[in-house]
Amino acid sequence: MNNRSTRSVPQPPREPSLRDLLSHALPLGLLCILCSVTTVTDAQSVRLYGVDDSVDGHVARLLNGDLFRTPIPPAPSAEAAPNGAAADSAAADSAAAAAAAAKFAKDCDDAHKKALGPKTAEPAKDRYAAAKTYRACVENARSSLLVLAPARAATTTVTLQPLEASLAQAETEAKAEATFMGISFGVGVGASISDDDRISAAEVGADGRIRATSTETQEPRVIFESHYYGWCHSDECNAGHRGVGPFFGIVAKDDKLISAFALGVMFGRKSDEGERSEGFSVGIGAILDSDVKSLADGFKEGQPLPPGETQISFEEKSRWGALLFFTRTF
Repeated sequence: MNNRSTRSVPQPPREPSLRDLLSHALPLGLLCILCSVTTVTDAQSVRLYGVDDSVDGHVARLLNGDLFRTPIPPAPSAEAAPNGAAADSAAADSAAAAAAAAKFAKDCDDAHKKALGPKTAEPAKDRYAAAKTYRACVENARSSLLVLAPARAATTTVTLQPLEASLAQAETEAKAEATFMGISFGVGVGASISDDDRISAAEVGADGRIRATSTETQEPRVIFESHYYGWCHSDECNAGHRGVGPFFGIVAKDDKLISAFALGVMFGRKSDEGERSEGFSVGIGAILDSDVKSLADGFKEGQPLPPGETQISFEEKSRWGALLFFTRTF
């Protein structure tokens, strides 16, 4: 009897399936979606976001802003797949991955146009949101390239540093402009004036007529205000250089935490320093003071006491006035 020894035949390495890739990629934020993880050289092609190119080619397209612009090729339809539950599941996974990659690429391309396009084209808050989104896209692409070509990691990282630095700068400036244009707070100094006779102290003169000894018709004000520059959509306003919008404020006086409430329109201009959100603003509006002391009904300055009265009477009530103030936002 011939004894035959069995020897195992080495099998070629199995190419990871799309399901394997997705199970590792999705928890990392679509890392390397639709790409094959292999060790590559400079001349070899790798797949990133549905496009085959060399590592240097992908980096160049990323630097030019074209990496996410190429449409993602559609996945084979379930009808074209072989029969069987496993094949149907694989086709469904492939279609879902292609759809996710296409949406991811489109969102990144839209964010690139807003974040690095002309400042006058989009409001500051939209540019700030787009800058954060596109920075995450670039980080995702860089991480994918490092996984695809670990031998090229150092070169890829150094090559992409200027792009990442410019994105960080754009994000910082957009944040400062959005802060200036958005809901901001400031301390204003100004004055109010009222048409009402706000006589807080008076006496009866030698001629029997009422004479004011203290008035509050015109008063200096220190206002804590908040404003929102959302009414202007011109180029300068979109760029975050100027703003127009509503404000409201409160005034503290004596022992009262809130003695007056103000509202109106504010006009502002941001400082020229791109990374800072400070600005100079002017507010015009109305102010409502509570518990304003003044002469009671029937008592008038320069007139004698009403019949039957032997002394001056006062009353306290809320009164409106006009307000003008200046503020340095922060």
